[in-house]
Amino acid sequence: MGGSIDFITISPNNRFYCVGLDDNSICLVNSIIQTIEQVIQGHQYVHHTLNPLTTGLKIEPRNHHVVMNEVLGSLQFYNANADSHVMDLEVVLMSTAVRAAEKGIVNTHIIHVVFLPNGEWMVTVDVRPIAITTPQDKTFKVWNLNSNQSNTDATWICRSVGVYRNSEAKVAAFSEDGSMLAVRFGQTITLWYPYLNSIQANPE
Repeated sequence: MGGSIDFITISPNNRFYCVGLDDNSICLVNSIIQTIEQVIQGHQYVHHTLNPLTTGLKIEPRNHHVVMNEVLGSLQFYNANADSHVMDLEVVLMSTAVRAAEKGIVNTHIIHVVFLPNGEWMVTVDVRPIAITTPQDKTFKVWNLNSNQSNTDATWICRSVGVYRNSEAKVAAFSEDGSMLAVRFGQTITLWYPYLNSIQANPE
């Protein structure tokens, strides 16, 4: 449905379920055919440490919609005059196989958004405070940016070290949403879950 359920209300004839979600939306669900009949979407942003409002409130030049980072990896376009939700724009693909706020997941955060004056182009900047290195000691290392310090004193902390059959790690890259890590050892490509440092797949 797009969010965690906050409440459920059932119509007197038991035909519809009114489901309130934590993204400030209400879904009207037909219980007979089990489909969503209607969605009422409000302003989605709720401040929390994973997703601070770093973009501020921007105005999209063509339609004068308010634009802001709301759910992780996305922007919300909102019609302030009509007090209505216009659309969500997924800037960074988020894996549906993991929960966006799962403990240990390093989420992608949109920090800037800007439009050309004519509205033809939009530019965004997103960050994920995680990095991967492949030193010559036959390991790969996953690093996290220490967010408890100021930007001027920020440090990188090694969160995990991985090895594979005493082979040297050559190249490594994250999937776009950061939920998977590919590491090449010689001619072998392995897939890892970087937050538990567990191997998920290899050719053998």
